[in-house]
Amino acid sequence: HGFVSYLAHDYDTVNSHGTLEQCVIDSKISLVIETYTVDTQIAFSEKIFRALQLPRPWLLYCSPHSIALLKTHGFDVLEDYVDISYDRVEQHWDRMDLIINQLETFINRQYTRRDYERFEQAAVSNQALLEQFARDWPIELENIMLEISTLDIEWDSQ
Repeated sequence: HGFVSYLAHDYDTVNSHGTLEQCVIDSKISLVIETYTVDTQIAFSEKIFRALQLPRPWLLYCSPHSIALLKTHGFDVLEDYVDISYDRVEQHWDRMDLIINQLETFINRQYTRRDYERFEQAAVSNQALLEQFARDWPIELENIMLEISTLDIEWDSQ
């Protein structure tokens, strides 16, 4: 019925697929539920970055405007498959209801070869973007450290 459990007595559907990744591949859509969700800040964990790299649509329960933030950084959020308008909803209970409504639209959905090619395209694009971020991070960190040291010098001179 689309339920996914991990190491739960008599309900371990993940291990029956071999790996968590294979379980995702075998599903029609993933639901990512971020641990830290508040209305005033956005915090991402490995959960969303894993989903972004796998060739499947996903829904994200996180702070409002989280998907919009991912889009501004260039991630392909497969909005041609998922109605992401729930991301703009500020009240979390209403946002959750809309996410559940979206999940229901995938119950009887059948994918074609073209769909799978599109999912792969998004995954490859997102993987490349994350690889670029990883290459750029040392330079970004160096710039941050330089800025901090400049602030320390200015602070010390006052």
